[in-house]
Amino acid sequence: MSTLKTDAIVAATGTNTDLSLDGKGSGVPDLATGFKVGGTAGVPVNNLRTGTDGELITWDASGDPATVAVGTATHVLTSNGAGAAPTFQAAGGGATAFIATITASNAASVDFDSGLSSTYKNYLVVGTDIRPATNGSWLWARVSSDGGSTWDNGASDYQWQISGYASNAARPNYDFADSEIELGPTAAWTGLGNGSDSSSLLQFWIGNPSSTSNNKTCVWQTGGVGFSTGDEPYFMHGTGYRDASAAINSVQFLMSSGNIYGTFNLYGWVDS
Repeated sequence: MSTLKTDAIVAATGTNTDLSLDGKGSGVPDLATGFKVGGTAGVPVNNLRTGTDGELITWDASGDPATVAVGTATHVLTSNGAGAAPTFQAAGGGATAFIATITASNAASVDFDSGLSSTYKNYLVVGTDIRPATNGSWLWARVSSDGGSTWDNGASDYQWQISGYASNAARPNYDFADSEIELGPTAAWTGLGNGSDSSSLLQFWIGNPSSTSNNKTCVWQTGGVGFSTGDEPYFMHGTGYRDASAAINSVQFLMSSGNIYGTFNLYGWVDS
């Protein structure tokens, strides 16, 4: 085997001519480790061969380069174990997909005026560190079918009922013709405190909002510490719905009076 020593090799003829390096027979050019392209070690991503949008690079069981086929929207990349390429698959039942977060600091309301659609059958809102700006206010929820232009808050659009405990006493309440869903503490209590040591948590489920049937069922639970009359723990849960034949695409949280503080996260629930 002979060795050619030179500082540069260029094509001898033509303009814009490719330079061919070929092995003999089944042999191929053997480039040294750390070879450069354009003066920089390695092959830049933009010089890889054109592929298909959405595919991922992997290696097959023989160690040869291969690609993972394009997945479907909302699917996740799933390992198939050693010796098999991963694939995009529907997420397992019970998984949540994060959609959006809103942090309210003395805001009039928390409005998720987009994000609810037929993509997921059920939606979950998780609220943390919730408190009113006005001492003695109660937490409310409303929904909308027009992206939050109106919150369908007519005099009798909503029905709800709630149960809970505070001061070692049951505190049930209900209303079957209301302008909002009361999440608690309801008017039967003294209302939430607005002190820095007051804080509430919320889990609010919205069932099948894209359906046009009447019953857009919402199920929730709240708990926390701090009433307008002093520190006190409470827990409550309830259910309710908006009585209207329209798909809903937005949800709003607010206080019965004054502004609201807290962080609210919206998730889609993957059934299977």
